[in-house]
Amino acid sequence: GDSRVYLHRGSELVQVTRDHSLQEELRAEGSADAERVSRNVITRALGSLDSRHDAWLVPIEAGMRVLICSDGLTTEVGDDDLRAVLTMTADVDAAADELVRRACAAGGRDNITVVLVEVAGGGSAPSGGFDDEDENDRTIERTRPGARA
Repeated sequence: GDSRVYLHRGSELVQVTRDHSLQEELRAEGSADAERVSRNVITRALGSLDSRHDAWLVPIEAGMRVLICSDGLTTEVGDDDLRAVLTMTADVDAAADELVRRACAAGGRDNITVVLVEVAGGGSAPSGGFDDEDENDRTIERTRPGARA
């Protein structure tokens, strides 16, 4: 579907999931038609007959925030504003409320769901950041459900 998961640490915001929409699939293929189709055409969703899903292993560390949200938030509030609110608002409840307030103020044309969790302790993410290109510093790893190592 088009709900998203983001990781936030310090002033860094990373979108972990990708949208399963026709627009995003066309964009990934480099098609010029990507901007002409509605972003509301979903190609995969949990609960559908073909409920293939992506699974990600994401090591976390104390102080990191995990934002799970519906497209009602991300349609109205861009990544720069998400980052600003999460960076500048220390209290998670206040940050979640502010995200919903901004989405409503921007038009609120869809349902808005925000789940914001701050990791209290533990975790295993390297201090180097979110870079998953370096094989020695992987913080996000794609997995396949049911696959054997």
